[in-house]
Amino acid sequence: MSTSHSIEYLIPEEGILHYIDDHCVISSVNNKLFVTKPNSRKFKNFGLLGLPSLYYRIFRKGIHKVIYHDEKLFVVVDHSIYILNFASLQTVCKLALSGKRPLCIEKYKDGIVYGEYYSNPNRNSVKIIHVDGSGVEHRLAELNGVRHIHSIIFNEYLKKYLVCTGDLDNESCMYAFEIDFSEHEKLLSGSQQYRIVQPACRFNKVYFGSDMPHSENSLYEFDLETKNVTRICNVPGPVFFSLVKGQNIYFATVVEPSEVNDQKFCHIFQLNQSLAWKNIGKFAKDKIPMRLGQYGQIMFPRFDNSSRKKLFFTEFATKNHLRIGSYDVT
Repeated sequence: MSTSHSIEYLIPEEGILHYIDDHCVISSVNNKLFVTKPNSRKFKNFGLLGLPSLYYRIFRKGIHKVIYHDEKLFVVVDHSIYILNFASLQTVCKLALSGKRPLCIEKYKDGIVYGEYYSNPNRNSVKIIHVDGSGVEHRLAELNGVRHIHSIIFNEYLKKYLVCTGDLDNESCMYAFEIDFSEHEKLLSGSQQYRIVQPACRFNKVYFGSDMPHSENSLYEFDLETKNVTRICNVPGPVFFSLVKGQNIYFATVVEPSEVNDQKFCHIFQLNQSLAWKNIGKFAKDKIPMRLGQYGQIMFPRFDNSSRKKLFFTEFATKNHLRIGSYDVT
């Protein structure tokens, strides 16, 4: 089987995609993890079997995030992190997650790094935590004056980690941390415009969508050299996830309670290198109330290292819940 056809062969019809390359796809359905290769498909169960998808949605259970790094899988399940041997899927260790499930985790050294994410009504300091390949937890840094950490993303241009926080105006910031997290500077702050979940990086630019449930949202370009922020276009809802694929950057809007944003459809926006944009996808929210069955979302793989000119995504809390789809990209 040629590489040009292998990726379509490996993609399942259902599940959340976490990682893709030309020879391997990592996905999950509720509490079951799958590693699919051309000649094999391995899986591992976490917890009880036979429960309906609605159970996992209502109780926020199951597999949330997966990072493939250094021949290990770091799997966020409920309120725990499992470290698995990639080849065998045997558990190396399990440790408690600090806070609730993080929105976005990143590779770091031989493990992962994530920021605490929870309601934090008292505005306690929030921690940045490294979990190494042996399951040892290292507290790298703390941030004060913010509610929680949305994401940690490595930026190749700066050779630093971008950390995005929320949620109030003064709490909505983007920081640049040194590679060892010893020092940091604040790049953006002071406005809901900078309430960012997952930015996308290309050369000396950072692209992001705002995450404002009660105001109109937009896509932006941030120049790391000049520090200028340019608004590109309005979008019909808050933006959680982004992905760089080929010559384009993709953003997905979320359906959540709002008086000004689209509460019926999720959208995918494509942004090319000339900053020309278009809406390439529209997905209807299902009829299960948002507070019960979660927000309508389009999820991209955390890492897409495939050479195929395809944008892969998962529908979540839509009429086609957990359906995996794709678009041709240029």
